Amino acid sequence: YTDNIRDIETTTSKIIQDVNAIKVKDVESIVSPIKTETKTVTAERTHINYLFPTLIMIVIMFVSLLLSSVTVIREKLSPAYFRNFISPTGSFLFVFGAYLTNILIIVLQIGIVLGVMLFIEPEMSNTLLNLGAAVLIITSVFILLGMIVGYLFTSEETATVGAISLGTILLFFSNTIIPLETLPIWIKQIVDYNLFVVSDNILRALI
Repeated sequence: YTDNIRDIETTTSKIIQDVNAIKVKDVESIVSPIKTETKTVTAERTHINYLFPTLIMIVIMFVSLLLSSVTVIREKLSPAYFRNFISPTGSFLFVFGAYLTNILIIVLQIGIVLGVMLFIEPEMSNTLLNLGAAVLIITSVFILLGMIVGYLFTSEETATVGAISLGTILLFFSNTIIPLETLPIWIKQIVDYNLFVVSDNILRALI
C-alpha cells in the first residue's frame, strides 16, 4: 500500500506541476482564444429610405382612390348636378375641376410627408425635383383611376368599397405582401404591369 500511495502522490504532483505550467488560465480565453471585432465599412445610417417608396406609395394610392371616388360620387348626388349637366359648360371642365381639387389636397399631404422625410434624410434633397415630378404623375394616375371608380358606381358606400378593393388588390400583388419571384411566371408577367409595382420601382430608382 505504501508504494501505491507514493505512486499516487507522484502522479498528483506531476499533474499539479503540469497545470501550474499552463500560462493561460482565464476560462474565457480558453473557450474563445481568438478575439474578433466587426467594424462597418460605411457610416451607420437609418434604413428608412428603403421603406419610404413603399410607404409613400401606400399613402398616395389609397388616399387618391378614396378621395377622388368619393368626390365624384358626392358631385353626382348633389342637387346641383342636374343644373351642371344642362349648363353650356363642357363636361371636361367639371372633370378637370374634380381632378384639380383632388390633386391639390393630396399634394399638400404628400408635401408634409416629404418634408418629414427631408428632415430625417437630408440627402434626399438632391432628388427632390425628380421625386416631386414622379409623385405628381403617379398621383394623377391614381386620381383618374379613382374618378373612374366613382363614375362607375352610384352610391358613396359602393364606391368606397370598390376603391378599397382595387387598392387592396394592387397592394396584394406587389413585393409589399408577397415576393413577386414566388409567383408563377405567367402571373408575374401580368403583375409586372401593376400600377403600384411600376410606381414603387420608379420611386426606388429615384431615391
